Amino acid sequence: MDGLRRDLWVNRDLIASTTGRIPRHLCYPDGIYHTSQLQHLRANGVETATTCDPDLAATSAHPLLLPRFIDSEACPKATFDAWVTGVASWIPRR
Repeated sequence: MDGLRRDLWVNRDLIASTTGRIPRHLCYPDGIYHTSQLQHLRANGVETATTCDPDLAATSAHPLLLPRFIDSEACPKATFDAWVTGVASWIPRR
């Protein structure tokens, strides 16, 4: 976990020096995460983190495992609209 801790602090210092605010949120690089990291993230001041798991975040979601929708130019407008409105969470995924 020393590499994770180092990366957190290096990025935190860079963001804080640029914005004047200490970040408390993390987007997992490439969406890759392991539940074994959660206690280390919390211990290092991370309050919320997003995965690349597609879903709508709910109040019952773990704050360090928040899902999100990744938009890109390849995403059809109808798909984007479905996610923005929340309809996509009702549609089964293949």
